[in-house]
Amino acid sequence: MEILFLGTTPDCWPIPFCRCELCKEARRLGGKNIRTRCSLQLGSKYKVDFPADSYMHMLKYGLSYADLEHLFITHTHHDHFYPLDLTLRWGGYVRGDIPKELHIYGSQAAYQRMLDTLRMYHEAATDLDQCRIAFNVIEPFEGFRAGELDVMPILASHDKAHQTCLNYIFQNEGKTVLQGFDTGWYPDETWEMLANYQLDLAIMDCFYGGRETDSPNHLSIGTLIKVKRKMEKMGILSEGCRFIATHFGLHGGGLLHHQLEEKLNPWGIEVAYDGMKVVI
Repeated sequence: MEILFLGTTPDCWPIPFCRCELCKEARRLGGKNIRTRCSLQLGSKYKVDFPADSYMHMLKYGLSYADLEHLFITHTHHDHFYPLDLTLRWGGYVRGDIPKELHIYGSQAAYQRMLDTLRMYHEAATDLDQCRIAFNVIEPFEGFRAGELDVMPILASHDKAHQTCLNYIFQNEGKTVLQGFDTGWYPDETWEMLANYQLDLAIMDCFYGGRETDSPNHLSIGTLIKVKRKMEKMGILSEGCRFIATHFGLHGGGLLHHQLEEKLNPWGIEVAYDGMKVVI
C-alpha cells in the first residue's frame, strides 16, 4: 500500500495575508516548510478528505481524479471538505471516457454539507446520479468494504458539540493503517476498537506542535507522545510500525519542519511533509 501525503496542515504555510516572523521564515526556507491543507492519497483510487487544495495536489503530484473511486471524509470543516469542486463532475464538464462512480463516505453532516453546496451552485447538481456520486452515510465502529480495502471508521475527539468527526483504519493485503488527524485524545470506545488491531502505520495529529494545551480537539507534541506510549503499552503497534505526525498548525503550533523533527524524532515519530510517500 502506497500512501502519499498531499497536504499536512489545516492552514496554509505560509498564511497568505500574514507578515508574522513565522510566515516570513517559512517563505524564506521553503521546501518542507511550505504546507497545504491536509489530505492523504492511498494508491490511485482512494483519498482521505477533499480540501480546497485538492486540484493543486492533483497537478503537483501527477494524479488524475478521474481515477478516484473512493473518498473518505473525516468531517465538514472547510480545510477537509470543499464540495464545491465536486460540481466539476456535473453537466458538460466531464467528456470522453466517463469516470467511474465516486463513492464518498462520511457522516450525515458531511452529506448535508455536500448537498447544500451543490444546491448553491445549481439545483440540478444535487442529482447525484448525474454527477456519478454515491454518498454513503456511515457511523463510527460500523466497518465496511470499499473496493479492495476493509475500512473501520472510528470516533475522533474533535468538534464534538457540532458534528460526528471520524478517523479511519484501513486494511489491505495484511497491512493496517490508522489515519488519525483532527483528533485530540481518543474517547474510550475508540481505544477499545483500536485494541483489536496491529498497526503497520499510524498517522496522527500534531496541530498544537510545541504549544501544550488541554484542548479536546487536537494533539500537541506532549499529548502525541502520550498517545504513542499508550499504543505501545497496548501492543497495537506492530514491529517496525512507522509512526508519523501530520496536520501541523502554523500559528497554533509555532514550529517549523526542522524544529518539529528535533522534538519528535527522538521519540520515534516522523514528521510528515507535503509530497511525502510511504510504502508499507
